[in-house]
Amino acid sequence: MNHMRIRSMERRGTESVVQRYITERRLSIGLGNSIMHHLRKRVHVQRPRLHGTGIPSLKTLPVRIRRQLKEEVFSPLIMTHPLFNQLKTEDYGLHFSICHTITEESISHGEEIFNAGTPVEVMFFITGGEASYEF
Repeated sequence: MNHMRIRSMERRGTESVVQRYITERRLSIGLGNSIMHHLRKRVHVQRPRLHGTGIPSLKTLPVRIRRQLKEEVFSPLIMTHPLFNQLKTEDYGLHFSICHTITEESISHGEEIFNAGTPVEVMFFITGGEASYEF
């Protein structure tokens, strides 16, 4: 949570400096809005979603806490799929194990996550952005 607050404060600080610049230079409202929109979009693009594996101190947590963390992070994600939603009711242990085996990845624009006709051994849950399937 503190990391989110810091990033939010950084963004607000940057925005206030840019807004001050726009005001002092008496830029048009349209141009000012375009600048702010572009900067907000750019900040979002430049900062990909933070993954637990990107926080070294989380690796030092006891196994029990790391497992609980993974369940709280990933259970809501997989519960969006009816199969996994039912599985939690039927076999909580398996549900817990699945949460523990999930990994997060950020995919760059244009990057292929699989190719048609190639066997896969994983399932993808896209949590942000867009994906298209072409063959």
